[in-house]
Amino acid sequence: MLCLPYAGQNAVGAPRVIGDAVLDLPVRVRTGGALDAAALLARCRPVLLDALEHPLMTQGLAARLVGRESLGDRPPFGGVYFNLNPRLPALDFPGLTARFAEGEKPGLLGEVMFNFYELPEGLRLDLHYSTDFFSAGRIEALVAALARRLGGASAPHAVSAATPAMATTHAPAAPPAPAADAAVGATARALLDGPRREAGARTALRFAGQGRDYATLDARIRAIGAALEAAGVRPGGRVGVSVRRSFDLPAALLGVWEASAAYVPLDPALPPGRLAHMVEDAGITVILADGADTVPERLRAGRQVLALDRIGEAPPGWQRPALAPAHPAYVLYTSGSTGKPKGVEVGQGNVAAFLEAMRQRPGITPDDRLLAVTTPAFDISVLELFLPLSVGACVVLASEDEARNPDRFWPLFERERPSLLQATPSVLTMWLGDAPAERFRDTTLLLGGEGLPLALARRLAPACKALWNMYGPTETTVWSSCWRVPHAPERISVGEAIAGTTLQVLDAALMPVPPGEEGEIVIAGAGVAHGYLNLPVLTAERFVRLPGGERAYRTGDRGRWLPDGTLEHLGRMDAQVKLRGYRIELGEIEAVLEQAPGVLQAVVSVREDRPGDQRLVAHLRVDAARFDAGEALARCRDELPEYMLPQHLVPMAAFPLLPSGKVDRKALPAPEQPATAPGRAPADAAEATVCRIMAELLGVEAVDPEASFFQLGGHSLLAIQLATRLNREVGGDLTMREVFELRTAAALAKRLGGASPDASPGPPHPGAGRTGTRPLERDASATGADPRAQSGLEQLQHAVGAPPARPTRRGAPRAGTGGLHRPPPGAAHHPVPRGGRVGAACGPARRLAPAPSRGRERPARRGHAARPGRRASRRTGASPGAPGPGADGQHRPVPARRRRPHPVRDAAPRHLGWLELRHPLPRPRPRLPRTARGAGGAHGLQLS
Repeated sequence: MLCLPYAGQNAVGAPRVIGDAVLDLPVRVRTGGALDAAALLARCRPVLLDALEHPLMTQGLAARLVGRESLGDRPPFGGVYFNLNPRLPALDFPGLTARFAEGEKPGLLGEVMFNFYELPEGLRLDLHYSTDFFSAGRIEALVAALARRLGGASAPHAVSAATPAMATTHAPAAPPAPAADAAVGATARALLDGPRREAGARTALRFAGQGRDYATLDARIRAIGAALEAAGVRPGGRVGVSVRRSFDLPAALLGVWEASAAYVPLDPALPPGRLAHMVEDAGITVILADGADTVPERLRAGRQVLALDRIGEAPPGWQRPALAPAHPAYVLYTSGSTGKPKGVEVGQGNVAAFLEAMRQRPGITPDDRLLAVTTPAFDISVLELFLPLSVGACVVLASEDEARNPDRFWPLFERERPSLLQATPSVLTMWLGDAPAERFRDTTLLLGGEGLPLALARRLAPACKALWNMYGPTETTVWSSCWRVPHAPERISVGEAIAGTTLQVLDAALMPVPPGEEGEIVIAGAGVAHGYLNLPVLTAERFVRLPGGERAYRTGDRGRWLPDGTLEHLGRMDAQVKLRGYRIELGEIEAVLEQAPGVLQAVVSVREDRPGDQRLVAHLRVDAARFDAGEALARCRDELPEYMLPQHLVPMAAFPLLPSGKVDRKALPAPEQPATAPGRAPADAAEATVCRIMAELLGVEAVDPEASFFQLGGHSLLAIQLATRLNREVGGDLTMREVFELRTAAALAKRLGGASPDASPGPPHPGAGRTGTRPLERDASATGADPRAQSGLEQLQHAVGAPPARPTRRGAPRAGTGGLHRPPPGAAHHPVPRGGRVGAACGPARRLAPAPSRGRERPARRGHAARPGRRASRRTGASPGAPGPGADGQHRPVPARRRRPHPVRDAAPRHLGWLELRHPLPRPRPRLPRTARGAGGAHGLQLS
């Protein structure tokens, strides 16, 4: 709301009343369209004159009309005040020289006040601000921006600080400017040429304990490139690559580049329906495969299959075709909201810029050894396979079983001792289990693809050589920013843009938002891909031109700039989710399900009904006469990869609706556990052991030996835990792939050969059976402490990695704060009933801020006597019905007014974002706004 100061004496018909009767007169000015400053001022003038002639509206009346109430000692609308004291005419006294001296007053009308004085030499600014809402650094940034706006960017300025401590506060940095263009005019193939031909006898690849040098790799790449050209592949074309992990995998991908074409990875683990759509959409005519019979007949129809086992050497004197940075390098298919995956086309110049940026930060040397664990269908494989080869380092290829099974991963890790490892946080957590993080003491870890949990960062950062948090969508070529995690992080950031890339946080009109404010993360620079294959409308929607003309990608991610100049990721703006490291459009799953007979409407969501166990749940509005759950699941298996398969189908006659007619997703019921009572008793000890472990992982009492693990609610991470526990307790060598193929306890027991000596549950292996435990019990045991000997607060701190709070006196809960119930005697867990959050206020003090939920408690308002520079207020006490013991001794919360968010205060780290605290925690006394003002010329701002 824009208000104009107005002399209230005229409004009430008492022009002769003496006093400061200034009213805030609201005005409304339409600013639509691209108006410059002069045009906007011309539009404002008649509006202001009209408002002065009809001063019928006041700020208080406007607040009542829109339903805003006063917040205690604060007005209903925030106060940012601008005041101009015009220059008075010079006095003319014969023989005397006169000058005016303004009587500056220490006062504050709102959160910040810009008090300008018009002087002969320019404008002088006396700035007052509340230290509860603004840091000294933020004020410095505002003044600098104001100086630039007025055309005096080089004008000297000084801003007073409220206290000495405020002088050390960091100013929020503006979005980082793009670095010098990296690898301009280069191709990814050219970056790899030098090491390929100069490293010679250095080891380029290692797989299954054997090695290949650069000379051998170069010869194999040339042979594959020549064979592809002979098969009719032309520059700019697309080649399907269906190759399992082996020495030939990187050679095949680089061989496609040698033929100046783009590769399309066809992961053999993907369902046939999805692969068929990909080869059809990409226009693939040649498929590069391990052998002629390794490609499904559905894909071979009408296409040429070039078998790697039949490719010899390149013809003597063969010359590869020319390649330009604009040529495509690869096409990766990601989840699409239309029911079909969409292909992202990335160019050679994009990949070259990305590899050059990664050489600089996080950095890599020829002596490094990187352990590659990711499928080529996931874009982070570009870093794993090509970055080491661009500097002459070594790539260690993990097999599929080694990458997915902790029991096979760790022998490979200890044998190869990689210096670099990249993974998603979910996969690394699965590998690590209860093992000490010091296993990575000589390894630099790059984690990305999903949010990095703060607890995991605190566990890894002090134990490994270096920990980096990486961020970037497929559409901007793997990673766009990175952040080296400190040893004791207080919050998680995605860091700063890599070389050649620009990160911006923009509003809906693609204009920058202030530091600390939420907006959409938009990425520009050398990594922005060509667009979506065969989808021009979607490409135009997501790949946009910024006001300056630069091409950029709208990520759909929410973010904000932190005070230290790094970027914080705040989640998605749409229904897209990240589940176990994979990007999933829920609309794609819904579209596939709605094609099944009897399904009228599908609503898919990610639910976490058990802590730490996220599952895809599909609620279906069905025609019961035609619906068949088995047929719907079969359709999903044919069209969707394993990580997108719903773990539960919930058929319903009707969906709960909101008043607007939309589906009320919050009212959708939790899925019921499938019937798990055994149809028959386990046939032997091996079956009994498998059934017991399955039941513990699924959180049920019993499992039918003939029931599918996945139909009972299992997913990929639980499958890994199942294979790991069976191998440890039975002594087998089961792989996760076999778990997906065999599925039932009976089949798995037969595969293990009845090796289990005893079906009765014995002492579990360390780390076994964790899925069935409560999260606080798990975290306490991981630290070696007995959870029964810990207080509720200590268990909470172990669970979230928060620093221990100082002891506090027991007593009745304070309104708006709280603590923790102590667990019942002998209990190993801690009840967590409802939501709240702990944050930090501006300045050195920390305070508890209730979460914006309907059920939070209302704090008692208290005031303080008037002091110089502060507003006076009276103690009001708790409002009627405030929290307190009732007749039955129970404390009842009452609804609270919504606290207005603030970009600086709310930028504080949220340490306990999912707990309601019941015992009192230490809390500093609330401070009223303090006033900081300039005194004399030393503290003024001179603008000419």
